[in-house]
Amino acid sequence: MKILHILFTLCVVAFLVNHSEASTQPENPDTIKNEVFELSIKNGELVGSSNVIRVTQGTKLTLVLESDKILNLHLHGYDILKEVFPQSPSFMVIDAFATGRFPIKVHIHDNDPQGNIDNESTLTYLEVYPD
Repeated sequence: MKILHILFTLCVVAFLVNHSEASTQPENPDTIKNEVFELSIKNGELVGSSNVIRVTQGTKLTLVLESDKILNLHLHGYDILKEVFPQSPSFMVIDAFATGRFPIKVHIHDNDPQGNIDNESTLTYLEVYPD
């Protein structure tokens, strides 16, 4: 079953890398770099991963996301939102065209008696360096 999960993940990543939304920058197929990072999230925190994801400008980045809770991830600066569900990997595809350090925030939906449903914290950072 684990092998099927890995094969499924690789197929989806390959599809997303080849069919994702085009960035605002023109792409030269000979210069596109593809990077895949797997992020495991437990109780709204990263498990066993670095606090920083580093890539160079022009990289097509795919984050493979697994979580024990329903949550939303927000990549600030790129304004990419992704809802993540337990029991199933989710994928965030990023065309890293803007350089800088960008926080990836996690929004956990926890209902409390006062009606507050959102709890935001920084999960990790994306650092994009000039090519």
